[in-house]
Amino acid sequence: TGIEERRRVAPGETTADLATQSTRKALAATGWSAAELDLLVCATSSPDAHLPSVAAHIAHDLGTDAAAFEVRQNHEDLDFTGVPRAEAVPDDFRS
Repeated sequence: TGIEERRRVAPGETTADLATQSTRKALAATGWSAAELDLLVCATSSPDAHLPSVAAHIAHDLGTDAAAFEVRQNHEDLDFTGVPRAEAVPDDFRS
C-alpha cells in the first residue's frame, strides 16, 4: 500500500482533532493566522461522521470564517480524485 507508518489516536480523539492540530502547526510555520484563511480544504478517508464534515469542525475550532469543504475517499487502495488542482483554484484564493 505504500503506508510506512500508522498512528493511533488517544481515546476520545477524533480526525477533526488531529486535523485541527496539524492546521495550527501549518499556520504557525507560515506565520499566518486563521483569520487570514479564505478557503479550507480537507481530504480524508476517515471522517468522524457524515455531517458535519471534518472541514467544518476545523474551521469552527480555528475560529475562521473561511469557506470549508471536504473531499472524501473511502477506498484505501484508490487515490484521492477530484481534489482541485492549483489551476482550478481562482487567483483570488491563491497566496
